[in-house]
Amino acid sequence: MSKRRKVRTDRAAAALGILILLIAVLVSCARSCSDDGGDKKQHIKNKKAAVTHDTTEATTEEVTTAPLVTVPHNDNELIEGLPTCSACAVYSVDYDTMLYECYIDKQIAPASLTKLLTSCTALRYADSDDVFTVGSEQWLVPENSSLALLAEGQELTLHDLMCGMLLASGNDAAYTTAVGVARQYKDDPYLSDDEAVSVFCGFMNDYAASIGMTGSSFVSPDGWDNDSQYSTVHDLIKLAAHVLTVPELREIVGTYCYSTNFVTGDAAEWTNSNKLLDSDGLYFCPTAIGMKTGSTANAGSNLISAFEENGKTYIIVVAGCTSDDERYELTLGLHDRFITQ
Repeated sequence: MSKRRKVRTDRAAAALGILILLIAVLVSCARSCSDDGGDKKQHIKNKKAAVTHDTTEATTEEVTTAPLVTVPHNDNELIEGLPTCSACAVYSVDYDTMLYECYIDKQIAPASLTKLLTSCTALRYADSDDVFTVGSEQWLVPENSSLALLAEGQELTLHDLMCGMLLASGNDAAYTTAVGVARQYKDDPYLSDDEAVSVFCGFMNDYAASIGMTGSSFVSPDGWDNDSQYSTVHDLIKLAAHVLTVPELREIVGTYCYSTNFVTGDAAEWTNSNKLLDSDGLYFCPTAIGMKTGSTANAGSNLISAFEENGKTYIIVVAGCTSDDERYELTLGLHDRFITQ
């Protein structure tokens, strides 16, 4: 090969090498640009998503001006550290929401919580200023009952009878109410005591059904233990919420002391058995607005309580506590955990 031809060959090889190198550089640049563009697009997409998310949250906060904060809970689990019970619940009246519930559909003995329904029923079939006479129905009152200390022959208004039932938890007042209202409504003063009580309890069950108490049955006006008399915490929440809509009953259950003179001139004074209302007591709660106690051998210690906190109304029901003290301790424990959190 001549010297001139060799030089030409070397130059061609060098040119080819430079061309290959240039192509490689161009390909690399193209890939880099493509990757940068993809990252940039993804960044823009993510940024848009973030902006959209923030806007949604802002809109939600503006629309929902008073959000209900529901405390997480496991249904049908008692809370460690609080007294035990058969069933209990914490209910927000304003939001119609259970904040906590434990065995609320379990059948329980209502005891004197029944008297809330007795009072509601009486007001459906009679007026609060109607006058009734205490009579032989007092022989139907079980031994060892809580009493308003009525005596045969006394005449008093239905309002006073309801105060005797709901404050002193008087079984005597409950029986006089049942018999008197049934006889008056039936316009039959000769109905026997037993017949009148049966008629009134029929009214009670009708009333309970009308407010959605589908798991309850009542055979006495005082709530004394009977296998055919039962309710559930779920139903008692409905009853309590209804009572709060009846101004006269709402006022009575929130009264701590009540003094009156009967139509026959007899004086009476009753103190509410609900210790949440006792301003000098261990279990006083300034936001409590009342309700009802109840205790029997089968029921244990029950309590329905209502509270007004920050313009909202709440109901707590505890059933089957082992003592009167524990029903208050459990109620206040639930109150502190689910209402004033």
